[in-house]
Amino acid sequence: MKSNKMLLVFICSILLIFTQSHLLSFTYEVIFTETVDSGGSHVNYNTNIQNRFAELASQAKYNMDCHFFQINFSRISNALMDAANRGVKIRIITDSDYYNSVCSNLDAHSNIIVINDEKTNIYKSGSSESHNKFAIFDYYYSGDSPVKYKVWTGSFNFGSGVSGYEGIDNPHEENVIIISNQKLAEAFTREFCQMWGDTNSENYTFEYNSGESKFHNSKVDVISSYNLHVINDGDTTIEVYFNPQNMLKDKIIEAINSANYRIHFAINMFTYDEIKTALINKHNEGVLVAGIIDQSQSSNMLSQLQEKIGEDYIRPAGKLYKMLHDKYIIIDPGYSLSDPIVITGSANWTPAGIGGNTSGKNDENIVIIHNLAVSLTYYDDFYSRYLRYGGKELPAVFSPPEFQKFYAQKVNSFIKLFWELPGIDLELQALIKNIAIYYSTSSFPSSPSEGTLLTNFSITNYSAQKEGSYEHKNVYPNTRYYYSAFLYSVGGSYSVSRDSIVIFQPSSEGSLADNYIRPEDYSTVELYFDNQLPSEVKVYSADGSLVKKIVPEREDKIEWDLTNEKGKKVSSGLYIIVYEIDGKKEYKKVFVVR
Repeated sequence: MKSNKMLLVFICSILLIFTQSHLLSFTYEVIFTETVDSGGSHVNYNTNIQNRFAELASQAKYNMDCHFFQINFSRISNALMDAANRGVKIRIITDSDYYNSVCSNLDAHSNIIVINDEKTNIYKSGSSESHNKFAIFDYYYSGDSPVKYKVWTGSFNFGSGVSGYEGIDNPHEENVIIISNQKLAEAFTREFCQMWGDTNSENYTFEYNSGESKFHNSKVDVISSYNLHVINDGDTTIEVYFNPQNMLKDKIIEAINSANYRIHFAINMFTYDEIKTALINKHNEGVLVAGIIDQSQSSNMLSQLQEKIGEDYIRPAGKLYKMLHDKYIIIDPGYSLSDPIVITGSANWTPAGIGGNTSGKNDENIVIIHNLAVSLTYYDDFYSRYLRYGGKELPAVFSPPEFQKFYAQKVNSFIKLFWELPGIDLELQALIKNIAIYYSTSSFPSSPSEGTLLTNFSITNYSAQKEGSYEHKNVYPNTRYYYSAFLYSVGGSYSVSRDSIVIFQPSSEGSLADNYIRPEDYSTVELYFDNQLPSEVKVYSADGSLVKKIVPEREDKIEWDLTNEKGKKVSSGLYIIVYEIDGKKEYKKVFVVR
């Protein structure tokens, strides 16, 4: 059944991923590990995150700043070494518990320095974690660079201890967002420089200054004085905060309290009672709350939320697909009249991760993105995983536009299907995923399960694919084909358009069998013309009486609905269709059986 439409006034300003970055513009790319039941070009599903990071590193021209909880994948270390061999300066911070031989080998390169949160370049266990997973590319480069001002953040660790794989085979469930924005890159760079001991972040300083270096509870809110917590870029707002100098818990609860319609989340570790209370309160207000929680990390919180919100909506994750390592929440996805929000980053919902200076001690980050398209991108991932873990089906959050045109046409011995999509704003184009066309010889498929799939393809460039066609070959004459075209958006909703056609092949010289029609199967005679179309067509009965005049309504065919001039169905018998092209009369015989 077609999804119900919702009244949406779109006021976002986001560009497609892989668009060229602009110094002050917000462009983004999202990567989710694990294949989910979703398509489209706006998200990289089942992409090897290591390869994507290595690709960005290969494009860097001057400097990279990396703060990763773990680094021990050879693919990453090789990519960093390759960049350093090209002369790129690389500063790396990692957690002291995970400073290993890979870090030592990197640190030995003259263009790489690796330190940990114990302010050393050796292993030294500490009680606090330097838990960030971010990188900034070419922030200090004065020339043009394809990765300039790119910020990488999310849940993914480059180490097997947490992320669980060296390649792509059966990884944990993770997300990475890569944002191109100069101000955001400045905010992350100033935070990095605080930990690096670089007191003059305006100019690049490669050497590490342990005397000025600050980690954990010694850090201060360095980006506040530069007004970098809230970055406005057209209709998109990005907020960025760091633990423990900012109270991340309060920012998450503030977003939850702003929800008017829906809240969805995927979280690894969740122990904060205040967030639990905020979610339950919103549920009691009538807001739709649904989430997935890693059961190996947060079983107590899982059972408490299931009791208050319902087991159908709060689902245990991670058991069948390794660990759910995501740390994101989505507020009002698709509701631009509200404030669609995504919060993601490195922070688990624990006192150490988001508790601020009162209880938080980990180095963490979150980004809060106010944007409709980003909210729907994350919802697409969430909903697929949520259903996989047995969640109850949720209402659609976004319905794509109707087809401008969709019709079938006979071309030689096959049927050609044509479509045209309406013109829509660029930011909405990013929400359209794919077109699927189904057919049947009995009735219009009202849902994909009712027809045979003819073609299914992703919309990778809306403007270029707004008009298109597809050839249905190996079709049978005198058979009506019913076609339904489904236009899908992120979130799984769709619009549908329909058309039907018969390849009817009457002959002026052939036998009556060539012109045999069964009105109980279909009730229209259709004749197709590849070139010139007659201006008028007349239908006569066998005794020569005029039955009906037909004026063609389409450029490629004429239709007779088996009625006379008064609109009444004709009786059984032989009928002659007469038309003229280039001064030559043509005759087609039709034998109707009632």
